[in-house]
Amino acid sequence: MRAYKTGQGKWQVNFSVNGKQRTPYLGGDFTSGSADRVARIVTDILACRNRRDSVPLEILRKIETLSERVPRSFEKHGLIDGATSRTLETLLESFYESKAHLKPSTQTSYKAIGNLLLRHFGGSTKISSIEKSACERLKTVLHKDYPEFSQNRS
Repeated sequence: MRAYKTGQGKWQVNFSVNGKQRTPYLGGDFTSGSADRVARIVTDILACRNRRDSVPLEILRKIETLSERVPRSFEKHGLIDGATSRTLETLLESFYESKAHLKPSTQTSYKAIGNLLLRHFGGSTKISSIEKSACERLKTVLHKDYPEFSQNRS
């Protein structure tokens, strides 16, 4: 996949999903090399989709470094789901909504764990900024301070 320069001097990337052509526009503030790097990001995202994998944190971080127009265009064309701007609080809210069909006691347990996450990381923390090492530290704290988390969980 490559990036292309339009007649107006702006860059775009073309790709196809389920036979439907998509064209995220990058804007004019790219060089040939930087536009090709964005095209490689698109290729990586599509490869993750084909494998049914989530988009790796490294790719999300690369997207965060691009001008604000690019992540919006990626969201518009279905490449990402807003993960680059999603906060822990908004993620938990959508998670709770998706679990509304479960028993109230299960929902309460999920919310208790969510509150621990919010206290540890902060609600306004971007999901893409949470490092694996920080999660490992939280896991250690949970196992130490909340023994019930240690039972059959890793």
